[in-house]
Amino acid sequence: EHEGRVGVIIPHGVLFRGKAPKKYDKNGNLLPLELQEAGQQEGQIRANLIEKNNIDAIIGLPANIFFGTGIPTLIMVLKKK
Repeated sequence: EHEGRVGVIIPHGVLFRGKAPKKYDKNGNLLPLELQEAGQQEGQIRANLIEKNNIDAIIGLPANIFFGTGIPTLIMVLKKK
């Protein structure tokens, strides 16, 4: 199979926002992200990336590196396998 990587530039806060508890229905099945409580989707996505070992690297960038914004950013490198 094909292996691949992608680098995504995202705000630093993505690493910390949202809780990551899993929510289950009455039959014990994991609820899809759209049925999770508001504010938890970001944490659940992050937890899934970690559980599936998709994160290859996180590279922190300083604030003011991009014109027009002063927020710190990062490059998240994800791998397919």
